[in-house]
Amino acid sequence: MRKKLFIISLIIGIFLIIGFSGVYSYLNDYFVKEIFIHIESGEVKVFDGKVWQTAVEEMELKKGDIVKTSPTGKAAIIFYESAITNLDANTEIIVSEINKNRVSLKQNTGTTWNKIFNKNSRWNKFLNILGINTFEIKTPSTVAVVRGTSFEMSENKVIVQEGIVELNTKNNIITLTEGQKLSKEKNIFVRGEINKEDIENLKERQKETLKMLQLIRDNEIKEQQEKENYKKVLEKIGIGEKELQSLIERADKGDIDIEKELKKYPLQTLPIKRIAEMTKEIQKLNKKIEDDEKQEEKEEERQEGKKQGNDNQPAENNGLNNEIKDEEERQEENTQAEDKKPEKTESEDEEDDKELTKKNA
Repeated sequence: MRKKLFIISLIIGIFLIIGFSGVYSYLNDYFVKEIFIHIESGEVKVFDGKVWQTAVEEMELKKGDIVKTSPTGKAAIIFYESAITNLDANTEIIVSEINKNRVSLKQNTGTTWNKIFNKNSRWNKFLNILGINTFEIKTPSTVAVVRGTSFEMSENKVIVQEGIVELNTKNNIITLTEGQKLSKEKNIFVRGEINKEDIENLKERQKETLKMLQLIRDNEIKEQQEKENYKKVLEKIGIGEKELQSLIERADKGDIDIEKELKKYPLQTLPIKRIAEMTKEIQKLNKKIEDDEKQEEKEEERQEGKKQGNDNQPAENNGLNNEIKDEEERQEENTQAEDKKPEKTESEDEEDDKELTKKNA
């Protein structure tokens, strides 16, 4: 059991042992795809300049390609493992420019969710990825230029979750920061703060980013699994593929301290460092999502308690309310009775005056 716990740091221990096997330089080789597509659901088409074809999982793209999702289709495009663009249904984009320093997309229709890791971010720095200096998206009405951020973009709205987005709306240059949005109202762009609906939407977007980070990490694992020594190591350790997958899931949830496990090993290959850092980023995002959900539950409980308190308040004051109501009704009856009394004639008034004079005398 102790031996199994020792290598429970998932892939970290596995690949380190392979490193000790004398294939250190072999394992330090890795390949980063320039740009590929992930099919989330439905139908996704790609136009390569000649014909439209149905996209397949991990299909590689190139400059000039057009990607289009159907009414039920959703997809994601990963650039150099350091930028992710999620396409909602009925979205079409063109890969205008793609290289290690710059990515430029033209978004003809629909909505995209974009996560870009800055060149100097922990993700790119520790994964030994060059990173993208400039990420640009053009819609028919705006141009967004970003450097390390998360934002949603359509022709009529831009919402920034984190980082900074610089927008050129043809008439103005507008800078949006975390928690701000730009909306098009009556052909005029208006800057404002995100509302509750936007916040709920961004929470779901975070989950999309989490899935993509796991996809990138799992592709790295898959690459290592294809190495001939991989299965031999699993056999020596006595761990099957299903058990290994279970360990990965535990690590993603934060049940395994990656940093602590790394310190146990004197030799660390580059793939191991990459997988470890990817997993730590996944852990961090997972924790943020869980914290947001807990905070939302607390807020719902608080609102429910407040509502119940308001519902109980009238019942406690029923007696007082009834007394006030009875008094108001009595006053109303007296007023009506006074109104119904016949008015005195002039002679009757004179008789009353004479009677009052006699009493005073």
